[in-house]
Amino acid sequence: MLLATQGRLMTGSPAAPVAAGVRGQRWLLASGAAFALTQLAVLVYFGVTVISKFPPVGAPAAERIAMYVENWDQIRLGNFLLPLPTPLFLLFLGAMYTGLRRAERGTGVLSATAFGGGIATALVWPIGMVIGALAMEVGRNGGDAVTMSVLEGFAPLSLALSAMPRAVMVGAAAAVILSGRGRTPRWIGWMGALLAPLCVAGTATLLTPAAFPIAALGMLLFLVWILALSVSMLRHES
Repeated sequence: MLLATQGRLMTGSPAAPVAAGVRGQRWLLASGAAFALTQLAVLVYFGVTVISKFPPVGAPAAERIAMYVENWDQIRLGNFLLPLPTPLFLLFLGAMYTGLRRAERGTGVLSATAFGGGIATALVWPIGMVIGALAMEVGRNGGDAVTMSVLEGFAPLSLALSAMPRAVMVGAAAAVILSGRGRTPRWIGWMGALLAPLCVAGTATLLTPAAFPIAALGMLLFLVWILALSVSMLRHES
């Protein structure tokens, strides 16, 4: 009887919600690593099964339409998988904000800025991918070639557009990390400080398709950065 009473008292102690909060924080931080790894895997799948089969740049619309028809099952699966990891990223953003806010102290303006940039990043590219998927649907079903060609540009352009809030997120988080008040390794901060201007450079895709490789590289390095930040914050969460 006494032991049962003590157990109830311990469960209701202030330490219990604190421990639950720590567990929740750890799960949310782990979702960042899960997002990065899952997104990388999906990009590899999409690259191998879809992008590698695209006709050369400037090929007639008829060739692209034929490719859509022939590979439609892989395309449909890829278009479904590409935005699927987004909820994991959104979960991570909450934990990232908490960790950065704790390290920043003060007003927390940089932490809030990183969080806001992450929210915008999470939404812009998936919306563009959905619209780009409509282009493939139009082509497969024999729709207007001009409409298909216009819609095809949404995915790369939205990736370039998402680089703007991505640069804000990474830059603000890097500033907090490099302040030295947290426990995240400074090399992750320096990586973010270098990645932010690369993301900005990728937005030149909005002016010329020649800049798209920069935008794509910025996206890939962003996933590596998220993975490193998530694992580091997870290790130091107590």
